[in-house]
Formats: sequence, structure tokens, C-alpha cells
Amino acid sequence: YTAAPDVERFAAEDEAREKWLNTDPAEGRSTVAAVMVSFNKKEWVEKNLQALRRQTVPFDRIIVVDNDSHDGSPAMIRSEFPEVDLIVMPHSGYGACETFNIGFKNADTDFIAILDDDVQLCEDWVELTLGRIVDEPPSTAMISTRVVEPGMPEWFLNHPDVHQERYMATFRGCATLARRDVLELCGYYDEAFFIYGNERDLSARVMNAGYRILQYPTAWCHHGTPFGMKAGPRSLYYHVRNLWWYLFKHVAVWQIVYFFALQVMYKFRPRNEQ
Repeated sequence: YTAAPDVERFAAEDEAREKWLNTDPAEGRSTVAAVMVSFNKKEWVEKNLQALRRQTVPFDRIIVVDNDSHDGSPAMIRSEFPEVDLIVMPHSGYGACETFNIGFKNADTDFIAILDDDVQLCEDWVELTLGRIVDEPPSTAMISTRVVEPGMPEWFLNHPDVHQERYMATFRGCATLARRDVLELCGYYDEAFFIYGNERDLSARVMNAGYRILQYPTAWCHHGTPFGMKAGPRSLYYHVRNLWWYLFKHVAVWQIVYFFALQVMYKFRPRNEQ
């Protein structure tokens, strides 16, 4: 994948920043680690790691936490990507939150790229996100990048809000650059969430700590997971359970009651018969 054609790259017009990005970390450039959790997606993981190798500014570390895959993923990573720091879990019962936290805690860099196993980053993703965050104050803790997924409707793909830089209340957990010290300060992912909804919870804690999250569509990735909520009883269970868990953690009880009362009133409102 090449740089997105509909945006201007800063490197060609900002020599000072380009020089900084190409400085050795030992001489002052901020360092960045990719942290990915994998589970039985060997082909996607291979494509993902190939895209990480093609970065115009290389990752300083690549950490993969494999949740005991049985499709040959760990062997493939060891043989084809010896530069990867691979952590293989003893069994597959760990949640995504716990395995991501293991990766976060093993990163010793200034920044962490939070990546799903089925993404492919544009080749200048590190260059763009690192270059953008140096223009932000230290209070900007995360750079959430644009995600292109199968099944995205045209109205969404072309909506101006998707292509606009703005501060958001959450981030995309499949391709986001984060300050490592802020992740540590805020306690990483809440492992009680297990999977789904954990980004919203971490975002609330990041913002409550006085930081903010920037949506930065210039950097982008392809995501293999289709657009929208994943179908199936497991996905529905964790989405609904974790919504309630998030509300009780971050929202006043009266607001929760008021919100659901409005939903019930709307559901059973009188309808004019034609």
C-alpha cells in the first residue's frame, strides 16, 4: 500500500521535520513500537508484518502477542520475521484486553502503535503519525488514524467528518498511535472488558486524566474485519455487557436511568394510524 492519494504529505515541504524523522533514536528521535495481538489469522498476520517492514520510517520494535494460535502463526513469525518480539500465550483463554496489556507493558518506547492482526498500514503510517504528534502539545495522547473496511457504505466513506482532523471521544483500536507513558498512567485496558468496548473505556480514563485524542485521517489502513458490529451471540453478549459496564464506571446513575427511560418512552410512544 502506498500513501493515500487525496492528502498532502508534510515530509516534502518540511525539511526540518523530515530530518528529525530520519534521525537515529539514539540521537533524539522519539521511538515507536508496534503492538499486535494475533489469534489464528496467519495470512493476515503475514500481510500485516510485511506492511510494517515497508514503513518509510521503521518501527523501533515490533511486538506480537499470540493467543495460542493453532494455524502455524507462531512458526511463521519465527521463521519469516526474526525481528519480531514474539510472546506466545500458554492457552487461548486470554482476552484481547489482557494480551494487549502484556504487549504494552513489554514496550519500552516513547510511543506505541496499537494494531489489530488483520490490518495493513499505509507505508508512511509511522512517518505521518510521528510527524503529526510532534506538532501537538503533550496533552494529545493518541492519534487515531483512518480505517477502510469491507462493506463500508459510500455515504460513510465520503462523509466529510471522516476526512477531517478533529478531537474525538474515542479511538480506533485497530490502528492508533499512543503515548506509552499515558497508557501506563491510565492503567492500560481494563481486563474486565475481555473484548469489545475497551477502547471507549480507556478513552474516558485518558480524557479524565486531562489528555485528548486526535482523529488524523491523513494516515490510514485497510482493516480486514467488515464494517459494523460483528454478528453472533458472543459479540452481542460482550457488546451489551460492556456497554453496561462502561456506563456504571463513567456515567451517573440518574443519567443512565434517564437515558433508558427515554428509550422506553420512544419505543412505546403512540403512533398515528393512517
